[in-house]
Amino acid sequence: MPRAKLTYDDRLWLENALNKGMDPMKICEHLGISTHQLLLEKKMGWIKEKKTYSAHKAQLQLK
Repeated sequence: MPRAKLTYDDRLWLENALNKGMDPMKICEHLGISTHQLLLEKKMGWIKEKKTYSAHKAQLQLK
């Protein structure tokens, strides 16, 4: 199965969902991604100092 590409709007939605503590399975269902891809996405946008996900940082990782 090819990996779904998340848009910046998807990443903003993801950031908001993670900040609200939404269930990871519901996040995956909403975005149409696997749990593995969610983990990769979180790793790409993780800010260690704040211990949070950043949509902006994840988007910059793609460039």
